[in-house]
Amino acid sequence: KPDFGSDYKIGYIYALMEDYKEAFKWTDRFIKIVSSPGLKAEGYLWKSLYCAWLGKTDSAYTFLRKSDEISDSFNKALTDFTKGQIYYDLREYERSKNFLQRAYDYYIQMLPELKWVVARYHYSIGRVEIAQRQYNLVKTRPDTIKSCLIGISDEEKKVVTCAYEMLTASILLAEGAHKQVISKLENVTTPNLTFMSTSELLPYTTFYMKDYLACAYQQAGKLDKAITEYERIVTF
Repeated sequence: KPDFGSDYKIGYIYALMEDYKEAFKWTDRFIKIVSSPGLKAEGYLWKSLYCAWLGKTDSAYTFLRKSDEISDSFNKALTDFTKGQIYYDLREYERSKNFLQRAYDYYIQMLPELKWVVARYHYSIGRVEIAQRQYNLVKTRPDTIKSCLIGISDEEKKVVTCAYEMLTASILLAEGAHKQVISKLENVTTPNLTFMSTSELLPYTTFYMKDYLACAYQQAGKLDKAITEYERIVTF
């Protein structure tokens, strides 16, 4: 029998396996069981994300509104972050950027001592700017991320280094420099997920599970390696 509060985590695992019927069942169970408005808001947040993955945009917006209506400041920031990711996938880049900016404004103000939050901010905004072809805005962000490496723990350095390498790879891919991307990313270690909270899972899901190396292999004409990399990304 699942522990109290683990239902949405089980739903998340089912969603990653593309069994959305089970994902929604476990998430609905979580929403029904918990009494805290903040936890219920997280449940609606996950339902919105699963709907977005399925292309059910209207339903995703409905659950985002439900989450927003009962959220405190922290959960509203999570909702803004999720909206930013959904709008990015819909190629509504300016709206994506606005919501991500609002989310990270809150995180950075609340947690000013966490440099890896700043690194994630520059990565998140930077990839939107790349999609908008605003290369003049994004070109300084990798150096800003790199400056976050000073005075932090080894585990935090993994997060910051990953953000640096991925944003640099995004810029290089946009320039068609696939050889440099392959050289950079083949040896990058993705940080481990240490805690399955919504605040950790959302960035983990949208931040790390990227296909930059696979895209670089594809640009280089190494289709077998590209397929192998995609299989690695989607294997759990």
